Amino acid sequence: MAMEGTPLIAIGDPGKIEVVVDLLSREAMRVKPGDHADITQWGGPCR
Repeated sequence: MAMEGTPLIAIGDPGKIEVVVDLLSREAMRVKPGDHADITQWGGPCR
C-alpha cells in the first residue's frame, strides 16, 4: 500500500510540455525564451 501523497502514475515529462497561447502584442513583447509561466484555470476538454 502506497503512503498518502505518493504519486501513483506519471504521464509525460513536465519538462517537455509545449503550450500555445494567445497574447496581446504588448504582452508578447515582454516574453523571452526560458521565461517562467504558470498555467492556471485550465480544465477544458482534451482535443
